[in-house]
Amino acid sequence: MNRLLVPGAANVGERVTADEATSHHLLGVQRVARGGSVRVSDGLGWSADAQLVDVVGGRAVLEIRAIVVQRTVPERIILLGMPKPPALEEALVLGTEAGATRFVLVRAARSPPGELRADRVERVLRSAVTQCGRSTLPEVDGPVSLEQFAANELPGGVEARFVATGGGAGLAGADLAGRVWIAVGPEGGWDAAEQQWLEGCGFAPLGLGPHILRTPTAVAVALGRTCGG
Repeated sequence: MNRLLVPGAANVGERVTADEATSHHLLGVQRVARGGSVRVSDGLGWSADAQLVDVVGGRAVLEIRAIVVQRTVPERIILLGMPKPPALEEALVLGTEAGATRFVLVRAARSPPGELRADRVERVLRSAVTQCGRSTLPEVDGPVSLEQFAANELPGGVEARFVATGGGAGLAGADLAGRVWIAVGPEGGWDAAEQQWLEGCGFAPLGLGPHILRTPTAVAVALGRTCGG
């Protein structure tokens, strides 16, 4: 079934109009004709089955047919040492597909210079969510320093925390039912001081295997391990 994001939630029988870019993708790329079925969501958790009933000014008009009940997903938060922009975008895409509910971006010692383009990040996330069929856009915060992260996020936290490493360090005894933090470094990894700092803050090593993984791959593999329990 074709999927797309719409501006907001609606009730059964109501109509929603997709924006210009989304309409172009639906009509010109996916080639959905009038009467075609579409799965729509608002990026905030609402999702529904809809039917394309009209095209007005080049924009798709969809009528809501049935609300889709969404299952509750566990919180999986990636503490991501910012890599180069192409790798960052790929990490966001793979993380979104693998179940990340939030990304906190960190300016690590090995992060390259450069500014984050919020508009580009939003486009990447919207595309990833539409492609994989999620009904929620993951949050993206930062970039911050590790010290800022600790001041804002760690006090009082009792949730599971992991830092991605090589080798076979496992999940024995870990509680994966609630919120889980996963720290993934940039290209070259966290430096020794950052690694020591993370472990001192309760981030247990999470082995991702014997091979050196790119940052985007490490994000996906770490989520696969923790989401699968």
